[in-house]
Amino acid sequence: MFNFLKISIITMFVSMSVYATSDAVVNKLVNEATQYCKDMGETQCFKVFNDKNGKFTKGALYIFVIRYDGVIRAHGSNVKLIGKNLMKVKDAAGNMLIQELISIAKNKGEGWFDYKWSHPKTKKTAPKRSFVKAIGNNSLIGSGYYK
Repeated sequence: MFNFLKISIITMFVSMSVYATSDAVVNKLVNEATQYCKDMGETQCFKVFNDKNGKFTKGALYIFVIRYDGVIRAHGSNVKLIGKNLMKVKDAAGNMLIQELISIAKNKGEGWFDYKWSHPKTKKTAPKRSFVKAIGNNSLIGSGYYK
């Protein structure tokens, strides 16, 4: 019994770290979430994205959706942000975070942005990397990980 528990705990931490350290994994999650929205519609997909135990929350990874006016439409880590306009939010280096993400989605269709953000566990500023993709005509969908 002890060995089984030990193996289960090790497996859980390894899988969480795999989800949190790979461009390929984040890209795949965002693309799957984008397709899910196309298939199920916004109401259903946002409900699933907001579920901390849902299929689009993988360890420390979650999906967020931001309208081009800066309003949060879905957030897998903090549902209290839904409906809030975060257009003027800056990262620790002074970058206009939401504006940068919106610019990437609007001008390129998709892409990566590196920034500095407070790590939820350590509470220290850490490098973070997010991938965003345009969804519809007025929103982006994304996810990110701490480096």
